[in-house]
This record gives sequence, structure tokens and C-alpha cells, in this order.
Amino acid sequence: MKKTIFFFIALSILFGCRDKMQSPVGIGEVPNNIPKPVYIGELQRDSLSNFYYPAHTGSSKRLWIGDAHNLIARILIRFAVDDSVIIAESDSARVIFTTYGGVPNKSVAFAVFPITANWNESSVSWTESSTDTEWSKPGGDYDNLDTIAHIVMNDSVMDFRLLPSRFSLLDTSHIVNNGMIFVYELGDTLLSVYSKESVYHSIKIRLYYGDSTKDYSPTDDAFITNSTYNQGNDEVVLSEGYPERALFYFDIDTVPRNVTINKAFLSFGYDTINSYLDSMTVYLLSVDSIWEGSETKTSEVASATFTIYKGDTASVVDITSLVQYWVNGGENFGFLLKPKSESSSCSRLVLDVDKKPTLSVYYTPPP
Repeated sequence: MKKTIFFFIALSILFGCRDKMQSPVGIGEVPNNIPKPVYIGELQRDSLSNFYYPAHTGSSKRLWIGDAHNLIARILIRFAVDDSVIIAESDSARVIFTTYGGVPNKSVAFAVFPITANWNESSVSWTESSTDTEWSKPGGDYDNLDTIAHIVMNDSVMDFRLLPSRFSLLDTSHIVNNGMIFVYELGDTLLSVYSKESVYHSIKIRLYYGDSTKDYSPTDDAFITNSTYNQGNDEVVLSEGYPERALFYFDIDTVPRNVTINKAFLSFGYDTINSYLDSMTVYLLSVDSIWEGSETKTSEVASATFTIYKGDTASVVDITSLVQYWVNGGENFGFLLKPKSESSSCSRLVLDVDKKPTLSVYYTPPP
């Protein structure tokens, strides 16, 4: 019986957004039991791309508020009460919201203001109030001298009062009522509350009239985010809330066609100082065509899924099936890393610039 020989290929790419990869790339540490590594003379240009992806948060079950690690979040909410009799008989109202996860470890102070421009929950962002319509100022249009309430978010259930003089904020007309915005004032953390999409503890407004009360859910809610993180030239960032994705390409032409791939895995290192997360699940998707930034076409089913937890310094991800597809004749356009909760969480994962991402392939050569 012929003895099976395993070859090892280590492909390392230098980090950098759209860097031109011209110089030869050497082999890192090679295990002693691998007889001979293959040297790769050059990687294809644009072997890495990191970009913002315009995801929207109107269907999220959580609404985020706060400022931490150069991520800032604000909440937008709009109520519309069509019962004019109840409004006429009401002497006050309270907006009630529940903190996700119970009593927070850190509190956030924020102010509430009326929004002065129309917005659409399905397309609102930090810069745009709706599709193709920008806010007059990034972060939402509001009058910061017209304060509805100041809140310190330090308990599991919070509320603030709405007096009858503010009941125009219950009007069903978008001309009269553009809703409210929650704007961070103090506190070094990000917190979330349950949105109208949540089955339990969803945000609501309670009207008090006579001896009775009635609750109403928002007609629209969303959160908008911005990142002021100063990304280095050699860094790759994946983030949620302010969604950022990354494209990678490894040239595997030195692997013979139609061989059996015994094992193929990616190795990533993480920067725990600049990352901000409790956990992040990442999808690895095969790219189907040439790269076009946020318009890049990918497979609908992930080739791999992996989760990073706070404090993790590295991951090893199995992509044997994807590499087997490539060596069997499938075109290699690289792969996309995409955070799972782009539109429902607020977090950042920074790859370690001192630990190059590496693709390792073990294969059985033909007889």
C-alpha cells in the first residue's frame, strides 16, 4: 500500500484595507511532522477588504442607547394614538421601557427630545432619516433645547412622564408628530431595551384617564449608531449595530486540482483591548463573483459559523468543504465574514495585527 503523504500549505496575508499585496509571503511556523512546506511567491491583489454595510434596525427586538469604546447609539420611537376621546380625557401618560438583561451593572443617563423631521424605521440610519433622505445633521434632527425628560437608566424597568402639553407626540399625523429620540448624556456603557418587536416587556406608552389606563405600542422604533473608532491601516474590524464586514482571498493555486482535502482551517487572532463585545457569532460565506463592496454577491448558506466570546484571543475555523469545492473546479472569489446580529446588537471585534490570518490546507496527493 502506498504511503499517504500530507502536504502543508500556509498562506498568510498582511492586514490592510484594500492593500496591494505585491511582496512574497513566507511560511510561518511549520509543524515538525510536515515533510515539506510549499512556498507561495505572491498573493492576488486586493486580498483583503473591510467595509461598512448599511443594515437597518427597525425590526430589531432590542433598542440600544449609550456610548462606549467609540460606539454611540440613540433610540428613535414614535407613538400614534387614534382614540381622540381617550386622549381628551387623559391627564398624563408614561413611556415605560424594560432594560434587556435586568438591572444594569452600569447606568446610562440620557435625555429625550422631540424629533423635528420625518423618518422611516425600515431605512433610518445615523446619516439618513429614510431612503435617499439625509438628516440635516448626522445623528437625527431634534431641538436640544426642547427637553422632554432626563433619565438615568439604572433599573430593570424605567419610565418618564408625558404631560398633556406634549400630547402632540401621540398624533397620528407625521406632519405633527415625528416621535422622540433618546440621546446619551453620561455613562461609559451601552444598554438596550426591549423594542415593540419583542414578545415580552416591549416598550409602550400608558395613558391615564379617570380611574383607568390604556397601553399603546409604538408604531415605529429603531436605534441608530455611529462609530468613531480610529481604525489602523493594518486592522480588520467586524462590528454590529454599526455593521462592518470583511472580505478575504487566499490564492490556493499551488494545491493540485481534484485532490482530496483532508483538512482546511483558518486561524484568526483577536485584539482584546480594542474589541468590545460579550460575544459575537460570525458567518463565513463563500463569495460568488468579483468584489463590489457592500454589493458583493455571496452564497446564502454559510460555509462555517463560529462564535467569539469576551476575552478570546484566537479562533480556528474549519472550511474543509469550501476548499474542496475550490480544488474540484469551483471558482475561488474568496469569502466574506459577516456578524450574525448586525442589526440587533452593538459590538466590535478587532483582529490582531500581530497575528496574521492563516489558511492551512492538508491534502492527499494523487497516486
